[in-house]
Parts: sequence; C-alpha cells; structure tokens
Amino acid sequence: MEQLVYSELSQIIIKNKQIMENMLQVLGGDFGRGQLMVLMTIYQKKSISPTDISKILRVGTNRVACVLNEMESRKLIVRNASSLDKRRVTVSLTPEGVKTLEKMHQKIKSLYSEMVKSIGEEKAMMFNSTINEIWEFFDKKKGEAVNV
Repeated sequence: MEQLVYSELSQIIIKNKQIMENMLQVLGGDFGRGQLMVLMTIYQKKSISPTDISKILRVGTNRVACVLNEMESRKLIVRNASSLDKRRVTVSLTPEGVKTLEKMHQKIKSLYSEMVKSIGEEKAMMFNSTINEIWEFFDKKKGEAVNV
C-alpha cells in the first residue's frame, strides 16, 4: 500500500508542472509560468521590489531580473527608482500590464469554472485541500537536509 501511495504522489508532483504548462498553452498570452507568477505578484502588491518578488516566489534574484527585463521590454512593467535612495527600485504594472493581466485573470476564471463543471465541485475542493497540505508539508521540510 505504501509503495502505491508513494508512486501515486510522485506522479501527481510530476504532473503538477505539466498541468501548469498545459494551462498556459490553453490560456495563450505568450507567458511562461514564471512570467505569469511575477506579473500576478506585482498586480497584487501594486508596487514591489525585485528582492521581495524573489522572496515571495522563492526563486533567485537573477531569475526575477531576467523575467522583469522581458516584461519591461514588452511594456508590461515599469521600474521606479526611489527618490530617497537611487539604488532602491520597485516595479509596478503599466496600464498595458494591468489590462493584459486582467484579461488573463478572466481566462483563468473561465477555465477553472469549466474544470469544476467537468470534475465536480467536491473533487475540485478535495484536490485544492490536498495540494495545500502537500505545500505546507514541504514548506516545513524545506530547511531540513534530506540524506539519500
């Protein structure tokens, strides 16, 4: 039984990435998973430093910088230098960035609604609960070394 559970959980973790990639293909918009997550974070915070984005998303500052450069070249974000300290920079969405992300939010809501109708509300809620529990488990374990 334990081996079966291990195998099933391993498959779910692997499929999680594939689900995100498939969802992004269905949504269109020419965004990678990281780009969408960065845009959503900026949208939620209104104005935020690249370092804080890195901490929230748990990705390296170099990766965030690359994504921000791409988003800036597409005119979706703008960098704002602090008037008190020119070394401090925050980023915020441009009107085009807000418009793009709001369109994406509508597509995501529609897609999720369709998914819930397909699998049922009870299964969708159970899946959400399980994913949150798995997230919390690994969040607690992230600081521990695992010897293999």
